[in-house]
Amino acid sequence: VSVRDLKWGRASLEADMAHAAAIQAAALAEEQRQQAILQRQEDLAALRQSWASVAEPAGQSDSCVDLAFKFPHGRRLRRRFCSDTSFEDIFRYVEAYWSEGKDDSPHLGNFTLVSDFPRRVFTWGDVQEGGQMEGYTLSGVDLGPQMMLLVQADD
Repeated sequence: VSVRDLKWGRASLEADMAHAAAIQAAALAEEQRQQAILQRQEDLAALRQSWASVAEPAGQSDSCVDLAFKFPHGRRLRRRFCSDTSFEDIFRYVEAYWSEGKDDSPHLGNFTLVSDFPRRVFTWGDVQEGGQMEGYTLSGVDLGPQMMLLVQADD
C-alpha cells in the first residue's frame, strides 16, 4: 500500500464523514422545523379554543362592533366584539383563525389589517407596547358599528 493510497483513503473517509454529518444535521433541522410547526398548530388551536369560549355580545348596541375579515386566500369571517376589546386582541383573533390548522398561518407582525373607508392601515407594531395604538380598544379606533377589515399578508 502506497502513501498515495493511504492519503486517498483518508480523504475519502473524511469526505464520507462530512457527508454523513451534513445529512444528520439536515435531518435534525427538519425534525426541529416539524416540531415548531406542530407547536404552532397547538398554540393556534388553544387560541381558537379560548376565542370559542368567549361568547359574542348579543344583539346590536352601541357597545358592540360587528367586524368582518376578508383573508388573502378568499376566506371571510365575521364576529361581533365588545367595543372595549383591545385592538391587540383583534390581531390575535385574526392570527388564530387565519388558516385553522394549516402551517401557513403568519405570526403576529406578518400581516396588516386594512379598512376600506376610511382607508386605515393597522399593524401589529401599532398595537404593541410602545406603539402608537398601544392600549386602544375598538371604540378608541372608531371603526363604527360595522366594518370590513382586509387581512393582508406582509411579504
